[in-house]
Amino acid sequence: MSPERMTCARPGRSYPLYMSEKKAFFAVLAIVPVVFACSSEGGGGGSPDGSAPADGGVVSEGGTLPDGAANDCVGLPEKALLAELPVGPGLGMGLTSDAIVVGSPTSGADTGNSFFPKTGALLRIPKAGGAPVAFHTPAPTVGLGAWRVVGNDVYFFEFAYAEASKAGKLYRRGLNDAAATPIGTGTFDGVVSYVAGADAASVYVVTPGKDGEFDIVRVDKASGASTVMTSLKSLQFGQAQLFGGFVYFYATQGAGALYRVPVDATGVAPTKVTDRTCFGGGLTITSDAFYCGEALALSKYDLAFANPLKLVNALDYPNAQAPWALGVFGTEVLVAFRAQKQPMLALPVGGGPARKVACEIPGPVEAGAIEGDNAFFMVSPFVSGGRQNSLYRLKITR
Repeated sequence: MSPERMTCARPGRSYPLYMSEKKAFFAVLAIVPVVFACSSEGGGGGSPDGSAPADGGVVSEGGTLPDGAANDCVGLPEKALLAELPVGPGLGMGLTSDAIVVGSPTSGADTGNSFFPKTGALLRIPKAGGAPVAFHTPAPTVGLGAWRVVGNDVYFFEFAYAEASKAGKLYRRGLNDAAATPIGTGTFDGVVSYVAGADAASVYVVTPGKDGEFDIVRVDKASGASTVMTSLKSLQFGQAQLFGGFVYFYATQGAGALYRVPVDATGVAPTKVTDRTCFGGGLTITSDAFYCGEALALSKYDLAFANPLKLVNALDYPNAQAPWALGVFGTEVLVAFRAQKQPMLALPVGGGPARKVACEIPGPVEAGAIEGDNAFFMVSPFVSGGRQNSLYRLKITR
């Protein structure tokens, strides 16, 4: 991953608003960076008139801080509102060289199915802002499952919502491709399965096994063969991500533990990395550290998951909780909170005073990515009927 573009968004999931009790249980346990929303034609879901300003609406900083302290927001960069998406589930995002990708469970074709009323759709939004446009919509007989952006491609599942098994197929599609390309010949549970990552040779999938366990499966891009890399009896595998020749994942057995398995593994037991839990999608891995978002703190650990260094204490910010690292840029780490009306911070990777890059973000930051001088992020405050999902761009360098 180049230092110019670091994506720390969680994998997208286009879960419907209604599903079976079993599927809903697993969906809640899973990491849900997820999903997005727009009209079936891809033209809705922008600002109230159906589009966002072409250059992004500007939201100025300033005003009184949440704790009533003196205004230290003057002179901060302004965050640009790129798009507003329909109220619904909290959404994730992914960043390609050309556009921002989101996915919408309320877009696509009508299905006539009460549990899955829409097929869902993958949407693209210009980095300068504008109306979301659908670039992939499943056929009316299938629904859009979990998805992840890797480079300039989107890997995703489609599943047969009318089948009890919700049998799913794995696909790849670039934003400018004429059609999606199927990967492999096997089927997966299309509602619960998701992509941990992909490299030049393979796609790495988290999926329920046949005997109540969860599996990490390697799908060969050339042959389509699927190989079970590792399995564990677990309620769920969460926060799975590919980094440095390993697939890292949390297994929610009791309090949960972080494991990893080599990308070339076949049928091996995973190696436990730590028993420390990184709260709700708060694990960010870089070349020299783990950044672990906890309920009230963000800490940095070395690659042995030792020598913790507390970077952020949420108690220093009124009503703050769940700080997490969007990524590293230069010598600083960008930190956001999953809470209402909190600042966005940049801190030295070695610890030290924080500087605000934004004074007050209107809601929880659910996903984000760094590219050059800018951060792109999804904000999803709770409103009547679900979440109001808004996509922003912010200059984060000095």
